[in-house]
Amino acid sequence: MTVKRRDELEKLTPALRRFAHALTAGEQATTNSQSLGLADLLVHNALQRGLDLQMGRWPNGLRLFLYGSIVAANRQRLQGDANSHAPNSGVVNDHAAPHAIASAAISHSVRSNLPIVAAVQSLPLQEREALLLTGLEHLTHSETCEVLRITQPELLTCLVHARQRISAQMGTALRLARASRDGANHDASTHRVSSGTTSRHLRVVK
Repeated sequence: MTVKRRDELEKLTPALRRFAHALTAGEQATTNSQSLGLADLLVHNALQRGLDLQMGRWPNGLRLFLYGSIVAANRQRLQGDANSHAPNSGVVNDHAAPHAIASAAISHSVRSNLPIVAAVQSLPLQEREALLLTGLEHLTHSETCEVLRITQPELLTCLVHARQRISAQMGTALRLARASRDGANHDASTHRVSSGTTSRHLRVVK
């Protein structure tokens, strides 16, 4: 393998880790010898494949191939989990059918306290992939279609649905936060009134 390929992989690694961590949302995978963050395992496997890649397979280059490897491996892992009804070993390979679990929800995600992050984590898988590739990784629609192996209309549908779901969840989160804040203010006000009444009572008794 040429030094140029290794240098290119090294430059791409931070973006791949960012995408994989957002995609897997804190899940963990355990190999026979060690416990790794699932995101790092997916990136490691993708980089290994990138070392041996024949570039003719992916005319738009190494970057899209690596994103595609992460997406395919994560889909296969989730499909395996769904079939076995138990967490698998975390060992992934690159033979996942691209549409096998395109609409599956991520069931093991670690939910964030930040409403926008939690909303993204709760999206159906393909919508989440599409939103992260375009919004976080700034891939063009054409590039995203190549990575996900879907058509432009399918991608646009995914993005529209993803944004609608996020808007709805953010609206719900804001209403809950407002209700919680109003409730806390009401309790504090009631406490102040109660404390004042008690103090006046004690003064009278003295």
